Amino acid sequence: MDSITLQANEDCTSEGMIFDLASLYAYIKRVNDPRKRKGIRYHLATLILLILLAKLEGQDHPTGMTEWIQHRERALVEMLKL
Repeated sequence: MDSITLQANEDCTSEGMIFDLASLYAYIKRVNDPRKRKGIRYHLATLILLILLAKLEGQDHPTGMTEWIQHRERALVEMLKL
């Protein structure tokens, strides 16, 4: 597994760490999708990114993650260019 180490002042504020969603998405796209093509509605990388964002916001249950994503649908579509 790849990991990174942040320097003491690297992109970190009192409100948290700042990162580029595009580079995170590009990294997640490297994950192999084991699903068969039939029935796939969404790209695996998109699902992983949305779940990760919901988890970072404290959602631990799939229902909570789904609701978190639905409440922010417009902003997420715009921000992630979906």
